Amino acid sequence: MVGILANTCCQIPGYTDSAHTSSLPFLNIWGVWDTIWYLKIAHEGYSSAPPGAGFNDYAFFPLYPLLIAALGFLTRDNFIAGLIISNVALLLASIVFYKLVLLDFDKKIAKMATLFLFIFPTSFFFSAVYTESLFLLLSVFCFYLARKQKWLFSSLVGMLAALTRPVGFLLFVPVVIEYLRSINFNLKRILSPKFVIRHSSFALIPAGLLAFMTYLYFHTGDFFAHIHVQQAWGHYLANPFLELVNLFKVNWFWQAINLAIVLLVLGLTSAAFFIKKIPKSYPIYSLLLILLTLMSGGDVLKQSSARLLTVAFPIFIILGLLCQKPKFQMVLIPASFVTLAAGMFFWSLGWPII
Repeated sequence: MVGILANTCCQIPGYTDSAHTSSLPFLNIWGVWDTIWYLKIAHEGYSSAPPGAGFNDYAFFPLYPLLIAALGFLTRDNFIAGLIISNVALLLASIVFYKLVLLDFDKKIAKMATLFLFIFPTSFFFSAVYTESLFLLLSVFCFYLARKQKWLFSSLVGMLAALTRPVGFLLFVPVVIEYLRSINFNLKRILSPKFVIRHSSFALIPAGLLAFMTYLYFHTGDFFAHIHVQQAWGHYLANPFLELVNLFKVNWFWQAINLAIVLLVLGLTSAAFFIKKIPKSYPIYSLLLILLTLMSGGDVLKQSSARLLTVAFPIFIILGLLCQKPKFQMVLIPASFVTLAAGMFFWSLGWPII
């Protein structure tokens, strides 16, 4: 509702970057910025231009646009297909996430954690034609299957996540940690030749990334095209600690909110290491997401790092735990709602909240 009001009543010339104009104008708020690239890939496939030719679509991984193209064949509208995929993925992700939290906590905490999945300040991205909700679904499902010791299926889902976002291969780490935890870190079993043979399925997770890189090699002649194109998008390999410091150089209100969210995610992730009931694979995964996000340096992180870290789902568990105390609940829930509404308002106007 906030987005619709902003888009219809408060449009500011020069700040709109809509990727799609639908027959239902109120839907256009979900199709800005990166959306245009996903729709382009779904419609035309990847460009064959060399990575040094400026902005290119290799920065966007293939699973989401492939699903858009497949469903778009039925809907006859790739934009509508993207909206369906994102929102169905969000619904399924919330169900799997709820079940994942129940493995360690009671229903009250699981419900509160799931609430924060929906009201976190950047959760509006989950409903957009972006990869956030699909990646959230796949990463949460990967964790859930690993916790259930379904190693092959967990690895297959992790492979799909690696085909959805550049950071998807990181799921290899928590899945292996969960396996090691399941065998009590028994060194003899780990070093056994049978381990390598029986659990080679773990390699499927990074294989997703390697599959995309192999495709890019045959398509462009550059095995690392998805990395080499990042400079055109304002990214470069950076010291994550210096990039965190750089985020403090804010120029407008969203950069301040972006910084606050990054610090919140970092603080909640750190707190998770000290909560006994939370498996250590959870905060390790979140920490890896934070480090890799900050390592892709550039001023664009001042607008986008909060969005990129929205998929660090362990933070919702910590928020759910904090809100078991009424005084935290009275502060955190309203604050999250207000910040979510503010972000949605300005993003709907096409402001650079990307």
